[in-house]
Amino acid sequence: MLSNTYTIIAAAVLGLVMGVPTLRLRADYLAIVTIAIAEILRVVANSARLQDLTGGPNGLAGVADDFYAINPIPEGRYGFGAWKFNQNTLFAMLVGWTLVVLASLLVWRLVNSPWGRMLKAIREDEDAARSLGKNAYWYKMQSLILGGMMGAVAGFAFAIAKTSVQALAMAASTSSTLPSRSTASIGNSLHLRRRRVWVPSLKPS
Repeated sequence: MLSNTYTIIAAAVLGLVMGVPTLRLRADYLAIVTIAIAEILRVVANSARLQDLTGGPNGLAGVADDFYAINPIPEGRYGFGAWKFNQNTLFAMLVGWTLVVLASLLVWRLVNSPWGRMLKAIREDEDAARSLGKNAYWYKMQSLILGGMMGAVAGFAFAIAKTSVQALAMAASTSSTLPSRSTASIGNSLHLRRRRVWVPSLKPS
């Protein structure tokens, strides 16, 4: 449990460090930078030089042993039909879905709070929010840190379900998302440029 707490704190610190230089970007450009940082961390964790710490290409096995050691569910098979699970899988599912419900309630409460409404305003028109004296940069920083901490908790659930941690397991999702974000960003830029060219031509002479 102590190591999990350290990981959540590390995720918050990473969000803070990452947010300082990147939160001045907007929309797709911010998404591309954050995905690129995730890819950098994956490659570093996959390095053989860090094998003693991260397991390198082989990853770390047995990371969920302490978690399953406190499993209160008796040994056996549970479920019905084709949906039958052993006690460890059932325990992991219960904990995982409990975290999903808690996270959903937290996000719902935040979205409907003054803090969440300010984030909505920043999303809709950041310049307008700044004109009202709101520190949009700091609000976005808080959001990034909170998202990083929730991502760390999700990482726990993922590691527990897999009973191991491997950096290569994250390669497919990251490599497929980055090109799509890049393409969307290029298309967005071209669309804005097209508007700048054609909109003035619609004005009456």
